[in-house]
Amino acid sequence: GADQQVDEVWRPFFYLPFMHSESLAIQDLSIKLYEQLAKDSEARQNNLDFSRRHRDIIARFGLYPHRNDILG
Repeated sequence: GADQQVDEVWRPFFYLPFMHSESLAIQDLSIKLYEQLAKDSEARQNNLDFSRRHRDIIARFGLYPHRNDILG
């Protein structure tokens, strides 16, 4: 609920860890959070689009492929 205690302009920053998670369930939550923002502000549509792209990568690969080299 801390995200609801700050001005709407700061909320996307609260949600970035959800968007960058490699858990599909957390990715689904990320989309719900960004959908709420996009509903309240048309300017937040880009955040929702990025969230959906991140979720699609996790759904397809199970992780972010650019991390493969780092993880060995």
